[in-house]
Amino acid sequence: MGPNKVKAVGCSIKLLNKTGGHVQSAMGCVGTIKVTNATFWWPYLMSEDPGYQYTMMVAVSDEQGNLDMYPQKIGIRTIGWNSTTLTINDVPMYLRGCGRHEDSDIRGKGVDYPLIIKDFSLLKWLGANSFRTSHYPYAEEIMDMADQEGIMIIDESPAVGLSGFDEALMNTHISVMQELVRRDKNRPSVIMWSVGNEPVSSQAAAKDYFSNVVNATKAADPSQRPVACVLSADKSSDKA
Repeated sequence: MGPNKVKAVGCSIKLLNKTGGHVQSAMGCVGTIKVTNATFWWPYLMSEDPGYQYTMMVAVSDEQGNLDMYPQKIGIRTIGWNSTTLTINDVPMYLRGCGRHEDSDIRGKGVDYPLIIKDFSLLKWLGANSFRTSHYPYAEEIMDMADQEGIMIIDESPAVGLSGFDEALMNTHISVMQELVRRDKNRPSVIMWSVGNEPVSSQAAAKDYFSNVVNATKAADPSQRPVACVLSADKSSDKA
């Protein structure tokens, strides 16, 4: 087969509800599925059924009839915000949570399924509905659990304590944010991006640097989630 010849493939999509019932279907590898009267994904404590997800069953077949099935969990919800209010599904909400880490003092850093369940149980016991992925992209298993349990996430890049703010650093930072958005943009739990943690933002070059990083992040995310940065300040630097 020549390098420019691509085998013909066929695609079909079936959308199932939480109990496996058929909701909608479509043929073709490109298109739109419209869901009427959708059951929304809600955060923990904002619904009796938080974290509601549909299953999108994607089937792909080649010319020989070989079939590959891929199930993908999805949640349907909206995010809105202005200078005073953050809304989900047009309802004002308040973030209650913490900065979290992906390790523990029991078994160290790494994907640990029992500890993932334990951590989410503790979050819910605290009455938390959110956490920040301080300070790096988390394992997809943790993100899956957040989707499932209705825990909202501020998704943070591994940009900690940045200074200097030269062009090479900025280009790398933009690339990292684009990769993070590409991986997590379809997750209902991700409601906000964080471009960094405690940079030396008092440096003059920081203004243009972060303006470019934030604009590139917004351009990468068609849903236009809020974009934030975590800053450190004390009373002497608080001018408010």
